Amino acid sequence: MTALLPVRRPKTFLRNAAFSFIGGLLPALALIVTIPLIVHRLGAEAYGALVLITSIVGYFGIIDVNATAGSVKYVSEHQARGETAQANQVVTFGLALYVVIGILGGLALWFGAAMLVQNVFKIPEVWRADAELALRISAAAFFFGQLQVYLQSIPQAMHRFDVSGQFDAAFGTLVPLVTIVVVLFGGGLAAIVAARLAASFLHCGALIVALRRLMPEFRLRRPSPDTVRKMTSFSVWAYLQRIATVTHQNADKLLIGAQQSMFALATYVIPYTLVSRLYALLFKLTQNVFPMASALVASGQVAELKSTFIFAARYTVYLSACLCLVLALFAQDLLHYWLGKGLDDRAPLILVLVAYTLFLE
Repeated sequence: MTALLPVRRPKTFLRNAAFSFIGGLLPALALIVTIPLIVHRLGAEAYGALVLITSIVGYFGIIDVNATAGSVKYVSEHQARGETAQANQVVTFGLALYVVIGILGGLALWFGAAMLVQNVFKIPEVWRADAELALRISAAAFFFGQLQVYLQSIPQAMHRFDVSGQFDAAFGTLVPLVTIVVVLFGGGLAAIVAARLAASFLHCGALIVALRRLMPEFRLRRPSPDTVRKMTSFSVWAYLQRIATVTHQNADKLLIGAQQSMFALATYVIPYTLVSRLYALLFKLTQNVFPMASALVASGQVAELKSTFIFAARYTVYLSACLCLVLALFAQDLLHYWLGKGLDDRAPLILVLVAYTLFLE
């Protein structure tokens, strides 16, 4: 019988939450600072086109079967039991799966770029050629993005939110910074996407190095039928959540981009981005509950799991309510001092509605 490894106690919840929060805080601040500069430099319509391209790529992530959730669960459990070989099988299966997903999604983006730009979305004529090239570049970005998402889940599965937080902070901040650099030097949509592709490539390389340090005994191992069955079974249910998440994050933007103008899309997206980024920071505070729960259950510490979960839920609701009230009360002032003029007069109302919606979520 394999000996159980000690599981980190729930008192480490706040420590991991702090690392996770800081990892999300720096990118959020960088994005909030750079959005007004990007909008004023590119114009609201071009910014709307950039958001549309990002949403198209994001919606192709619907083919992601959410095996990251399965990996976090089973790597955490196997690590708690000291089952190195089984953990290696889970990681190998996940990597292989995301390579396939990245290739399929990348091919679909490459061959569908012209049709999407010319026939589906209302992109201004002046931006269509640049948008089509940007979507083709996004084919490679999608591949590396899928690998990045999976590799980022491994430190979280091992309760190393200090490591994942550092990567979130560094590369999450790098993306808006390289974007503003490209914009200031006169680059268009394709140049922005190319710069983000380079950042994603570097991110994947750094995560691979970190994986080798966190799992020095890791070797590619052929997954056993039991590993494949467990990962597939768990991912089927997690995939339902994935569909809902991807649709929630991208469908509204795609619908506006297809039915309205790029200016209307920018008017919606900019207040939405501000609110969603702030709520995402609250999610970061409780993100480490999932791998901790898997490890605590695997080691039979159910009572500690219950107390940790209740603690996290109580403070998440309280902080979310406070944030919602601040955003709703000061929506007009926030947009005025943050962005100035340039958006539709309905933007503050959109901010209020999004704040209440995300609070309920």
